Amino acid sequence: MLKILIAEDELLERQTLQELLEEHYAYTADIRTVDNGVDTVSMAQLWCADLVLMDIEMPGINGIDAALEIITHNPRTKLIFITAYNRFEYAVEAVRLHATDYLLKPVEDEKLVFVVGRVIEELKEQTLFYEQVRKMQKRPPGGPIEAPLDALQADGSVGNTADSSAGHRKKAAPTSESIEAARQDRNMLLMQKVAGYVEKNYQYDISQEAICDILNMSTGYFSKLFHQCYGVKFIDHLTNVRVEAAKSMLADPTKRSSEIGKRVGYQSSSYFSKIFKQKTGVTPSEYRARLR
Repeated sequence: MLKILIAEDELLERQTLQELLEEHYAYTADIRTVDNGVDTVSMAQLWCADLVLMDIEMPGINGIDAALEIITHNPRTKLIFITAYNRFEYAVEAVRLHATDYLLKPVEDEKLVFVVGRVIEELKEQTLFYEQVRKMQKRPPGGPIEAPLDALQADGSVGNTADSSAGHRKKAAPTSESIEAARQDRNMLLMQKVAGYVEKNYQYDISQEAICDILNMSTGYFSKLFHQCYGVKFIDHLTNVRVEAAKSMLADPTKRSSEIGKRVGYQSSSYFSKIFKQKTGVTPSEYRARLR
């Protein structure tokens, strides 16, 4: 089950949030609560929370500082801020921390359930991707390679492997050429999995850091591999996928440009327009006018 942590210092608000989420997601997630920033950090890290719904003004450590501690420990943890303080600097920090959403109290039940449901779907897709990658990393690619794949590290180096058990014939040691071929095959398959994940989940908050955490790779090595496979940086590939999806949606005159921006992963309509124009040379409105 997924793990959802509610961090709220007001007792009534904390109980209300827990009851609402348990009503809709009790069979999907284990939902726990804390009432201060210090416990939020400890619980999120020790319990490995998948999603943290967090107030900002809390005793001990405020929500912004707590969130920074949490994602530093586990970049895959999703964050939703729920606060009564409509302060610009808080919103800026939430964006910097890649928060999934920034909700102002009082939050409508329907909206909160929708936002949490969206995050749950994203987490499920991320978990599926993680399991696929783990399975791929545990078995060698096809071909004559007989060395166990765990002998190949993420950076392509060869680790130590145990000798065969007594009484069993040792297999021939792989050559440097065969190890290199296996490494390249595996890396290509991993990058294809990453690209497939982007194609399916571009509407969510996808970061290179989270991908690298799943793959257990440094961002530098991942960037090099992805560029070798696709000829572009990861962020450029993600942007291209989002813009192409937006182009298709713009053909529907009933969808507003701001709505389309959110559907392809951009919460800010102005930022969406900026990115769209950078990639196409025209704004979303101008592109839609040309379609007519």
